[in-house]
Amino acid sequence: MKQAKSERISRRSFLVGTASGVGITAAAAALSAIPPGKARAGAPAVQAKDPELEPYLKAGIDWQQAKGETITVMMIPWVGNDIMQELSPMFTKLTGVNVRYQIIPPLQLREKHILDLSTKAGQFASTATDPMYYPLYVTNKWVEDLEPYINDQKLTNKEWLDLADFVPAWLGSGQYKGKQYGLPYMGECAAHMYRTDVYEKKGVPLPETLADFMEAAAKLHDPANNLYGAVLRGFKGPGQNLYVWPPIFRMFGGQWLDKDNKPIFNSKAGVDALTWYCELNQKYAPSAVTNWNWPEIADAFAAGTIVQYMDGMGHAGVYGDPKKSKVVGNVGFRRMPKGPTGKRVSTIWTWSFPINASISDNAKKATWLWAQWMSSKAFQARVTYEYTGDKGRRAADVVRLSIWKDERYRKTLQFGKDFEKTVLDTLANDLDPEWRPLVPQWPEMGNILAIAVQKALVKQATPKDALDEAAAQITETMKKG
Repeated sequence: MKQAKSERISRRSFLVGTASGVGITAAAAALSAIPPGKARAGAPAVQAKDPELEPYLKAGIDWQQAKGETITVMMIPWVGNDIMQELSPMFTKLTGVNVRYQIIPPLQLREKHILDLSTKAGQFASTATDPMYYPLYVTNKWVEDLEPYINDQKLTNKEWLDLADFVPAWLGSGQYKGKQYGLPYMGECAAHMYRTDVYEKKGVPLPETLADFMEAAAKLHDPANNLYGAVLRGFKGPGQNLYVWPPIFRMFGGQWLDKDNKPIFNSKAGVDALTWYCELNQKYAPSAVTNWNWPEIADAFAAGTIVQYMDGMGHAGVYGDPKKSKVVGNVGFRRMPKGPTGKRVSTIWTWSFPINASISDNAKKATWLWAQWMSSKAFQARVTYEYTGDKGRRAADVVRLSIWKDERYRKTLQFGKDFEKTVLDTLANDLDPEWRPLVPQWPEMGNILAIAVQKALVKQATPKDALDEAAAQITETMKKG
């Protein structure tokens, strides 16, 4: 038992090293909890008697300095965001700031966010942001550099905010060129989710490589009994099929651009990766896969009709809820299989929140207070092990080290075999900052590539032709700058 405990602690040492490639210093890896800052003058005394607000008042700042402001925040449909809205009256009580929420699916959210930022309409004070969009937003000066807010003692107690307590890779996803532009609320990595009971019943070895994964899908595929061997996202979009295909592309050895930003993803490695992706979905997934994003896949997996898939682990709550899932107790988690290059590649993903540069100064203050509130240790505890609502709805993808090392949180991670181990091992070993290219042109580039991937999937073009066409279009896109 002592040895096992020692090994678990060793795995958590990933928190020291995951900063590489995402611009976070090694100091961000401290595993010991840093005590909250001492209270400072300015916090309203009347609030100190409210137990609900006490953890936030320890920041010692004047939380009501933007009282009366109203901000609008745009987010995706997701259980963690549902809980945030549910608890939002607490923030209003703390700050006097009213928060309106708009819940919009990811693809439409990205489009609406870009429109709002580019026109400087200022409709949304903050929006859940895809990490790949920061290069575009920062280049155009659409979002605020957070450093002035972090360093303003009237707005921030840096010890209480404790940036060193964030998982480095996930905090780094809100950075560009070494500066912080967004605070994360949730983080996830990609992994292999599978039905333990089906694998055991069929006696099929768990796959170590992508080739093994394809072979296992073939052996476990049983559509006559409404059981499909495997599935990967087919719905097109930069954050849809271009969430699951890029890690495969990288595991095949693919490179996106050369040193002159010329597309080279239509190489043999790219074609082989797209051929593998298409073959898997065409042979072993339901025909509806071309329109499936993660919610449809997670629901199908929970319904017991999918043997396995590779995607973000933040979906685990969907099939870990005994009220909604038929596979509770029969789910396992593993790191991504190795590609032909011998390496595993996982995504680095968060939904993080920037501050819209076009809103008023007072609204910016209110938004910064809201960002601190929702990303704080206290609030991340509230949406996980302290959540008093339906326990099946608790968040499973928080971004704070102190929460991850808390036994009360880890006891909530009962989604299946090796969930926690897989997250920690993946973050320690499999992150690839270039799983998608960090360029301002990504939104347009991602759209073009997403269309190409789906064209190949639905057999409108061969993988080679689809990627060649995309490369020609993106060559023109890159020329525009």
